[in-house]
Amino acid sequence: RSSLVSAFLDTAPYNGHTTTADALWMGVPVLTLPGGLMQSRVAASYAAAAGCTYSVARSLREHEQMAAAVASLPDFVPALKRCLERNRWSSAAFDTEQW
Repeated sequence: RSSLVSAFLDTAPYNGHTTTADALWMGVPVLTLPGGLMQSRVAASYAAAAGCTYSVARSLREHEQMAAAVASLPDFVPALKRCLERNRWSSAAFDTEQW
């Protein structure tokens, strides 16, 4: 079913935790907006550990633009998915021996 998902739109102020990790592992980009509290930065931390911070917004406006890009820019999601696929076996996010 994950192949049917374009992107995972993360929630604020409480980010997905395990769900975010699962989505990234399946190659589903997670669009997130980190906040000031630890629980609102988890998805951004996972994205950074996966080596794909392109989906981490720096403002609410940018977060909205990313969400719109999923629907309107045909190359946006495939580029994010390629990043995740490229880094899946080499990134710290999925290095189970390191954990």
